[in-house]
Amino acid sequence: MKITRVPQSGEKGMALLVTLFLCTILSISIAGYLLHSRQQNYLSVRSQVWNLTMGVTEAGIEEGMEHLNTSPTNLTADGWQWDGSTKYSMTRSVTPTTGYTVTIDAANMVSPTVSAVANISNPSLAKGPESTFFAASTAGTISSGGSSGIQRAVKITAGKSSLFMMAMVAKHTIDMNGNNVMTDSFDSTSTNASNGGMYPSGNRLKIRNSGDVASNDSIINAVNVGNADIYGHVSVGPGGTVSVGPNGGVGPYWWVQMNQGQIAPDYFSDDMNFTFESVTIPNVGYATPQSGPATFTDYSTYTVTSNTLLVTTNVYPTPAPATGVQTNLSYNTVSVIPVPIPAGMVTNVLWVATSSKTPPALGTYVGAVTVKGTKYYYNLITGTNYTYPITTYTYSSDLTQTNYATTSGNYDYILYGSSDPDHPAVYQVPSINNANVLVMGGYATFIVTGDVSISGQNGLTIAPDSSLKMYV
Repeated sequence: MKITRVPQSGEKGMALLVTLFLCTILSISIAGYLLHSRQQNYLSVRSQVWNLTMGVTEAGIEEGMEHLNTSPTNLTADGWQWDGSTKYSMTRSVTPTTGYTVTIDAANMVSPTVSAVANISNPSLAKGPESTFFAASTAGTISSGGSSGIQRAVKITAGKSSLFMMAMVAKHTIDMNGNNVMTDSFDSTSTNASNGGMYPSGNRLKIRNSGDVASNDSIINAVNVGNADIYGHVSVGPGGTVSVGPNGGVGPYWWVQMNQGQIAPDYFSDDMNFTFESVTIPNVGYATPQSGPATFTDYSTYTVTSNTLLVTTNVYPTPAPATGVQTNLSYNTVSVIPVPIPAGMVTNVLWVATSSKTPPALGTYVGAVTVKGTKYYYNLITGTNYTYPITTYTYSSDLTQTNYATTSGNYDYILYGSSDPDHPAVYQVPSINNANVLVMGGYATFIVTGDVSISGQNGLTIAPDSSLKMYV
């Protein structure tokens, strides 16, 4: 027997409702997953753009640094724009959607600042509606988001370092052989560390301890101090060592005096890695140095003398000296009326006593006319002159005079320099063997094609106001 069941209409409606509910839940889940995927895609592409801005910013910084090094005295060169104050800028496009603006602030050319702002337009995949959420970022000095693009900025402070960061630096070993070898330093900008900007010879209170010596070599005894006194630091390459003789020392002056044959704590390091630029010997004509006696002014040795002088002038000194001012009044007489007429001038009439048989004309005499018999006696006018007062001021003045000493000697090589630093005097010799060398009179270049050996009482003397560039 076959039984057929006929469902009620209420049961059909319930099944349809459950189906619709399940479809709704599934649709919401799929829509949420798609929105999440889309958001992840936004963030991923935007992160790539954000990272790209750093490379563009670095390109701007590099251009600013190059401009500072190539045109430090003409920052408007090569199309850079001046804002009328202290800033110079350049804007460049790297691609149609990528570029940067770099700005140099030259308010302080000792340490100018360079800032670069990268501007990158968002690709379409990274653009979203205003309601899209993006994670905040502080990776740059400046950062801004949005659908139009991304900006990122970097700011640096530049500075110049000297080529001569130490008193003596070499690629390989340094052997300080001989007696009375010493390195130290002074500060020409400080009166406490120099004698009027010159080396304070013999004055240990002014001499400083920055006579550093260094070698790039990473070998045993990369620097052989021997019996020399290094009033400063000594550095070698990684793993290198320093040898000090029994009468030598490295460190501050007073420490070395009490610790012969030793190196002061923290005055040795083995991390030296100095970069030496390639050297090209000048291809110019050269001269052979002269020899014989020479004398130059030694500005490090001087005496000071003081004298008190009396100064008289017609202008009152301002400010008046503490010793006081004496006012002097005198008179001057001239035959020609001065122009302009000075204050207090008096006209003087000159005359002589005379007589005549006829009466004098009016205006030709002064005083009364006396008649005796047939003669007339009177004072005849012979001319005029002019007298006026002169005021002067006398005061004492202290005159201080600095007397510099001169140094004389006999030299094996005398290099007379040039006054033009761009065109120094050039000298060349095959070698130097225990010679006494003097550089004086300006800028000089010395080329030694062979070995150099200076020991004993010989030395290399560079006179004040002179400069030497030496190729060995």
